Amino acid sequence: MASGLLRLSGGEEQQAKAGPNRRLIAWIYIVGVVAWLSSRVASHVNGAVIPVDGGGRMWPRQVKRRR
Repeated sequence: MASGLLRLSGGEEQQAKAGPNRRLIAWIYIVGVVAWLSSRVASHVNGAVIPVDGGGRMWPRQVKRRR
């Protein structure tokens, strides 16, 4: 996320709390997906949306988390 947009949306700490694993994504996870998509192993993948969000799309925001 752009730093300005991150500040407008509550800051890093607030965004980290919103996700299921309670941390922001690191660049290394994006690099891994890009490397996989660039390899021969992914040669049959086309037109796919590959979310790299730590399960955020599957995590309902209304669920109360256990502490």
